Amino acid sequence: MASLLDHYYKWRQRKSYSAASGQKALILAWSHSSNTVLSLAGSLAGGLRANHIDVTILNLSDKHQKRQLGTFHRQFFSHVFLMGSVPLRHDCNGLPIFDYFEADIYFWVLDPIIYDLASTPKTAAYFARARQSTRLRCLFPDRSYMQFVESWIGERCIYFPFAGTFSPADESQNRNDISAQRQPKIAVLANIGQELNIHASRPLPEIIAELDPFGLDDRGKTRLAEHVMHDEAHANIAISVSNFMQIPPGEMYTPRIIGLLTALDASEKRRRRILILNSVRTARIDIIGTGWQNILGARPNISYSKTPVRHESLAALFANYKVLLDFSPNWDHGFNDRVITSIAAGCRVVTSRNAATAELGEAASLVATYPMVHPEPAAELQKALSAPPIDENMKSRLADAHSWSARLRHLLA
Repeated sequence: MASLLDHYYKWRQRKSYSAASGQKALILAWSHSSNTVLSLAGSLAGGLRANHIDVTILNLSDKHQKRQLGTFHRQFFSHVFLMGSVPLRHDCNGLPIFDYFEADIYFWVLDPIIYDLASTPKTAAYFARARQSTRLRCLFPDRSYMQFVESWIGERCIYFPFAGTFSPADESQNRNDISAQRQPKIAVLANIGQELNIHASRPLPEIIAELDPFGLDDRGKTRLAEHVMHDEAHANIAISVSNFMQIPPGEMYTPRIIGLLTALDASEKRRRRILILNSVRTARIDIIGTGWQNILGARPNISYSKTPVRHESLAALFANYKVLLDFSPNWDHGFNDRVITSIAAGCRVVTSRNAATAELGEAASLVATYPMVHPEPAAELQKALSAPPIDENMKSRLADAHSWSARLRHLLA
């Protein structure tokens, strides 16, 4: 039966291909606990459709949808988007996806690329092929990690900042009606204790002592740990280590070095987030996420919620708050999509220092930043709490410039 079904799919897709006109895109996604990947795939699809491109989304975590992958003619799509490195683990009719489809392939790097290199060996294979093929590209939401990989694949690296989720016009009036009742609170949306690396809860000196790939003496190991923890210039751990060791990024792609970088990044990400929340002692904070109560304990100014929030519901969540206290994922030049989504929902943002703030234009005034090394966001939080409501016209202009439609129009121009 499965064989007959496969033949049917191949017949259907080839028939469609023979009569096809215009551009068609395939988005390869996968299931995630908070629906983040599939939700972003939907946003990406909306941006493509707004630019007159037909879109098919396949969830590779679904066996039925995964089986459909091999039924498409290899020339059926003009664009194929890979949501992170997970799709690279799958083959199509015995070939890597990027070799089977004769389309322009876009590997969208959702997390710091060091984690993809550590968890998915085919990431390196993709980069090796990208050096030889103009069809293969990498989309980076952060310029600092893009620069980390540029020496490997050069112009195939493209800066593709996250856009935001904007509610339909008929919902904006409802939000205006309740703006006076918006909670004078701060939202924190993050889990802790579910990091991407098993070394996250270990201190840096201990990690370096065990995983050091450079052959450092004891003093060198100590100095490396201190440099990473106190690097005022770079929140990006890979760049910080590269600078300290005076090793060009192009020479840091070995498995042992990548193993150290992912461990250091996870450890610092956890340590920095705890420091940030520990520094806020009086402002009222709702933490939406798991693991925090075991670390911070009972605090009169903090309430905890373990109820998961699906990614597509973020705009509705932020509409209830005045301020989002955000953590950049150790990026120096790039925001998570929640920053723009929060502003669009009328909620100001206080986040770690980030060069991408300037790209928001006039809306940059709605984003305050704090240094990652010595995080003291309390003063900026109080300013944001007492600030007037965000102007609706500014939110409209933000939507015009930072929607997924605008992002895709610029990418495919």
